[in-house]
Amino acid sequence: MEAYIIKSICCLLILYTFYIIFLENEKQHSFKRYFLILILIFSLTLPFITISYEVQELSTASFSETVSQLDSPNSNSEIGTKNYFPDFLWIIYAIGVAFFLVRFLRNILKLKSSINNNEKEVNKFSTRVLIPFATIPYSYFKYIFLDKDRYLENKIPGEVIQHEEAHVRQAHTIDLFILEILQIIFWFNPVVYFLKRSIRLNHEFLADEAVLKQNADPVSYSNLIINSSRDLHQFSLTSPFKHSLIKKRIIMISNQFSRKLFFSKVGLLIPVLCLCIYFFNNDIVARTSPGEKVPATTSLQQDYLFFIEVEGETIRLNGKHVKLQNFSKELDNSVSKYSKDEIRNKNIRLRLSNIPDDFAEKLNREYKKSKYFELNPSEEGLFPETPPTPTKQEWKVPKPPKAPKVNKTEAPQVPEAPKEPIIIEVREVPKAPKEPVIIEVREVSEPPEAPEEPVVIEVIEHREIMEKRMKIREEHLLKREKQLELREKELQERQLEFENRKQKMLERRKNNGDQKS
Repeated sequence: MEAYIIKSICCLLILYTFYIIFLENEKQHSFKRYFLILILIFSLTLPFITISYEVQELSTASFSETVSQLDSPNSNSEIGTKNYFPDFLWIIYAIGVAFFLVRFLRNILKLKSSINNNEKEVNKFSTRVLIPFATIPYSYFKYIFLDKDRYLENKIPGEVIQHEEAHVRQAHTIDLFILEILQIIFWFNPVVYFLKRSIRLNHEFLADEAVLKQNADPVSYSNLIINSSRDLHQFSLTSPFKHSLIKKRIIMISNQFSRKLFFSKVGLLIPVLCLCIYFFNNDIVARTSPGEKVPATTSLQQDYLFFIEVEGETIRLNGKHVKLQNFSKELDNSVSKYSKDEIRNKNIRLRLSNIPDDFAEKLNREYKKSKYFELNPSEEGLFPETPPTPTKQEWKVPKPPKAPKVNKTEAPQVPEAPKEPIIIEVREVPKAPKEPVIIEVREVSEPPEAPEEPVVIEVIEHREIMEKRMKIREEHLLKREKQLELREKELQERQLEFENRKQKMLERRKNNGDQKS
């Protein structure tokens, strides 16, 4: 279990780092969407995969069987104290799964309750749910949740609704559903949370791209993103019209796409995937090619609990190639079908040759981790100690016994014929020939073309700068309003002067008329 967790986390971390460095700023958002989901599934399943390949094995029919047999002790010694740490880890894992599962189900129930208890407006592509309190727009499958008062007063910009409809048409909720389910099972993997953040950001890129394709103005839409970035509550399964990484979304709007650069980055992914497959698989097993002789030792395996062959640094358990780090696990699997009494009473079979000392120590440590060793403990482990050489006294030839006294009249007994001599044939196991070194000669391809001149990308300024500009514009408008007020006052004063002059002229005319009469 520990090996699986380490392999899955490392594999996902390498692939996610590749995405952040090479692909996050590219405008191929559809490719990035499927890439992020697939690397998550790939890294979680790769540690379960076993890779096998065929090898040509030397026949052992001509070799003598130099077998060392170890009889397991018949002692009825009790098993040592049980290790409760794995049980403790499983309890923590179950608590984490329960927590994330309850949160997932609670969010679904809240969304369903909101859909059933509020007013709805059905459209061609979506169903708009009108919420009676202030909320930012967000989507869930075909439903778009909107603030009822602002929607009825037409205060929600059309680009915002187009943005949420893009989430609905592209089925972004399905991605979030898959991610939530995997997060429940693999909640202990920290890279999953960073990946979830990148998937949400890529969904925003896709929705922004869909809005801009409908002839929306990039500058005004960027300002709309800034003004809509209020931090309100949202569900983990929804796609809201906001994101904490506003700057990345605005930069992506003005970003340019280079097809050559994109495909060259994707080409770098191939060696990264090959390295992940090589280092993070479950095991690489060599299979014997068909039609070859089966070693004579395999026919004797059924008489023993298990049969271990160690030649150099190659380990075979019951004829199957086993890695050193998986030896104790495979040994436990081979004896799992036997009872404890059978494990204690049955013999095992060993074949050992040309084993380095350091490798023997590592193998012995792995052997002592197995359940078989717990039931059959011994100080020397898998390799019995070499008996000490006898002292000089033990090599002294004993004195011959005295001849018995025989009477002359008695006939001597005829000695028995000697038994046939036992001939012990000792053959040396030949060492395997060294593999030939194959030198691969490749033609040097033409040097790659020089990269094109870098594209200068105009980056839209930060939100603070935009706010300063807005303040300057407001101050300018206030100045204009004051100037207009002053002009209105001047016009009123001039109008009053004109009316006074007009009245004076009329009075003068009247006075002149009276004098003439």
